[in-house]
Amino acid sequence: MVGAIVLVSVGGIKAWQLSTRILETSQQQVESTKSEASIQVIVKRQEQSPLLIQKSNINAADSFRPQVDFLIENRSSSPISAYAVAYEVSYGDSTAAGVTLTDVGNPENILEPSQSRSETVSGLPATAKRVERITLIVDFVEFADGSSWGRDTHQSAERLSGHRAGKRAASQYYLELLELRGSSSVIQAYESERETILPPQGHSQKWEDGFRSGTNTVRARLQHAVKIGTSEEIKSELQRIASLAERR
Repeated sequence: MVGAIVLVSVGGIKAWQLSTRILETSQQQVESTKSEASIQVIVKRQEQSPLLIQKSNINAADSFRPQVDFLIENRSSSPISAYAVAYEVSYGDSTAAGVTLTDVGNPENILEPSQSRSETVSGLPATAKRVERITLIVDFVEFADGSSWGRDTHQSAERLSGHRAGKRAASQYYLELLELRGSSSVIQAYESERETILPPQGHSQKWEDGFRSGTNTVRARLQHAVKIGTSEEIKSELQRIASLAERR
């Protein structure tokens, strides 16, 4: 399962097709697209980046909170297990910045060389001004062997570490609860004890945010497993989550 840590989605928005052109700048090459709502999407191209952002479309029915859909391709020779795309949104003379961080999670879904995957930037902050421009850039890449690439201006590696620690802690907590008290206690716990699994002290705010997102990921998958499975199937799913998180 591919897990988007920061990424959220917005549905029911009409999609506008974009035209693409290449603009030359003194520092780097950028790919620019423009919607019928006159919102420009700029993709900063980095020659050494293992990932290539391409074929972007913009859902601009709401020009105050548009959604950008794009393809991201692994152009390196190594499998990629996580990546972050940073974005900057321009509203006249004001800007807002953010990042979408994707953790592949399952080795079966690793982004292999030459493979592409669809991604989305959405859930942009609502403002009183229309969005004029959205700029995308690859900010962080983690390879399957644990090495990484990128400036990581949004500390995605730190958040990713916390996210995986949260998944390990939550899966172990629910496994122990399942063994001691049975599946009914597990159901009761994830429905009512939202802050039972607290992040350990001594870490940054980014790490703690990642930890909480990791525990929430386990809760969501546990809720699905409880609806369709027996106690043994719940146990198997928790063991699988713990095993995958332990590999990192």
